[in-house]
Amino acid sequence: LFLGDLVGRNARDAVIAQLPQLRAERRIDCVIVNAENAANGFGITPQICQDLYAAGADVITTGNHIWDQREIIPHIERDPKLLRPLNFPEGTPGRGATIVETARGQKVMVVNIMARLFMDALDDPFAALDKLLKFHRLGGDVQAIVRQFPGALFFLCGSDDFMAAVSGCLRASGVPQERIRTEFFTVAGAKPPAPAKVAKC
Repeated sequence: LFLGDLVGRNARDAVIAQLPQLRAERRIDCVIVNAENAANGFGITPQICQDLYAAGADVITTGNHIWDQREIIPHIERDPKLLRPLNFPEGTPGRGATIVETARGQKVMVVNIMARLFMDALDDPFAALDKLLKFHRLGGDVQAIVRQFPGALFFLCGSDDFMAAVSGCLRASGVPQERIRTEFFTVAGAKPPAPAKVAKC
């Protein structure tokens, strides 16, 4: 189960209150929560991390707001389940990927990558993923992942332009539309975006 983006107290309180029952009823193996805006819309704190873990989150992912709360900087070094984007520059505190084991003994690799479209300059996300996956012997690029995991689901969340770009790359790599799950950042009441066109990437 992937939840996010948690923005502010109301969102995190709802997850903390409902996740334990939801996880038990649905027998969910792994819960990933994007919570970079959980602290009133600006970053995340160590206490919020602990509250989410206690509610049943296995991994917390973030993005460009990870450093908005200064106290998270020393904490992220001690918390292997709190991820920051993998393609942050070398030497950045924390980690961009982790492997968690489910109650059934399945190992799940979670990788946190941030695209560069309309964002601050970061290291190449594809090169960062390529390096990581070679280390873990999973393949070399997105197409290699698709070949090794033909039934994989891809969970994406972001702005319209970002989602269109990433979805287009996945479609061009042979991923069928029904295996791409999306959550768009939109204004309440706005028309949903049109499906992404297949594009070269």
